[in-house]
Amino acid sequence: MLEEQFIEYEFRKVPLLVKKHIESDKLKKNLKDRIGKRIKFISDNETAKEFMSIINHANKITEDYCYHLMDIGESNSLISRINFEEINPVKKPFVTIHLKNFDILNYKDLENMLKIIYERYKRFSPEYIRFFEFGEQEAGQNFERVDNFVVGNINNIKKHPQPERYNEVEINKVKDLSFYKKYFEEYTKLKEEEKMFETERIESEKDFEDYLATGIIYKIKIDNEFAGIYALKKINMNSLSGFYVVEQVLFKNFRGHNFAASVQKKAIDNLTADNDEFIYGNIYPKNKASLKTAMKCGRYIAGSYFKLKF
Repeated sequence: MLEEQFIEYEFRKVPLLVKKHIESDKLKKNLKDRIGKRIKFISDNETAKEFMSIINHANKITEDYCYHLMDIGESNSLISRINFEEINPVKKPFVTIHLKNFDILNYKDLENMLKIIYERYKRFSPEYIRFFEFGEQEAGQNFERVDNFVVGNINNIKKHPQPERYNEVEINKVKDLSFYKKYFEEYTKLKEEEKMFETERIESEKDFEDYLATGIIYKIKIDNEFAGIYALKKINMNSLSGFYVVEQVLFKNFRGHNFAASVQKKAIDNLTADNDEFIYGNIYPKNKASLKTAMKCGRYIAGSYFKLKF
């Protein structure tokens, strides 16, 4: 019964632009599979113990690291778990809301909801809750939009016209990590010299090893020079199937010259995908340039991640 409520709520919230490219039965199956796994985690002490062992935190009670089903009142329920920014114990923990059957953005009694959640995780002194909501919608002043979930149907994007400078861009799949030293050096420069990049995370060699195994890494060349990296991982996300953009960076000498949209379009044109597969990624709301580039390629905001402080 509760599983069905979670499924029906999320299905209603999925944008029509997404539903246009995926059959309702398949979308509901994807929702059911993801939601079912979350519900099973409620009684999964082994996963909780593994997570607890990773976290260097004073609290060592296994149950507190499990997923928790919580009754918020008036038939409103959610499933949550304690989490940590980049699994860094120096930073304050927060609570991730993984599933819910109600709209937090428009919930009338936020104070009581936060009180109930905080009581469960008070041993950690969490700073905020984090949750995802399908749809492009306004949020009240208490909410902080931390990421936009930007998607596009791959085969539909392939039909879009080529951006300017498309033929000046070359992308090649890499088979090893020989590019990494140059990537690290150039990205470090961007972080030091451009304010927008100062909070961005530089992908590690271990990350790229994973992307080689589970996705695609493109080395970008412009004027026969190494100009950046575009990497994707084949993974389901928010009940959609397709490719998640894990890295997209143009080095300093090639930024601001209208190459970004061509890089993204060329990478998408090279993908082999079913008609119901998407390309997606999370883009900071303040990163107007990346959002503009994604939209120029035919992607759109399908949802957002929000923070709400206790």
